[in-house]
Amino acid sequence: MLHDVCPKLLGLAGAFQGRALQELDALQIRQLNDILRGAKTTITHRKTKREFTIIKLTNRPAEEIAFTTAAALQAEIDSTIGQMRANVQMINGRGHAVDSLQDRTSELEEAAQHFKTVGKDHFVKQYYCKKCDAPWARSPEAPHDHETCIRCNAVLVDKGHKMDCPFRWVKQKPL
Repeated sequence: MLHDVCPKLLGLAGAFQGRALQELDALQIRQLNDILRGAKTTITHRKTKREFTIIKLTNRPAEEIAFTTAAALQAEIDSTIGQMRANVQMINGRGHAVDSLQDRTSELEEAAQHFKTVGKDHFVKQYYCKKCDAPWARSPEAPHDHETCIRCNAVLVDKGHKMDCPFRWVKQKPL
């Protein structure tokens, strides 16, 4: 019966933890074989509470199993925990990005007022000059302290003037 016992799983078999194979009597070996045949061990990570299920089943005799397999199993669990930590950090990073936007709600609301979506079409709010009814655009020749209409050169004083201008929703061209 000793050839059925897998030494790498002795540490996972509860009552047999830390014992050498030579110290087990026939009853203990039988109990261990029953545990190894079809039982599953669930390990819960202490911080993340994620459960890992390890199927304790082997058909190979103990002599064929290298004692380094326990280290390989531990490395696999460590890599899984490492991936989970990376995912948690990524989620936390996204949370910080959202938190930084929380302080800028007025800016976001103001920016959102210029766009709307109907179905799959996107519309942008286009302002028009009160004087010539041309779409509002800043003239490149205008000084920095004021803006002028690109068509009629009418002075558009500041953003307050643009807000008073009539506007239309213009369908945005797809990118």
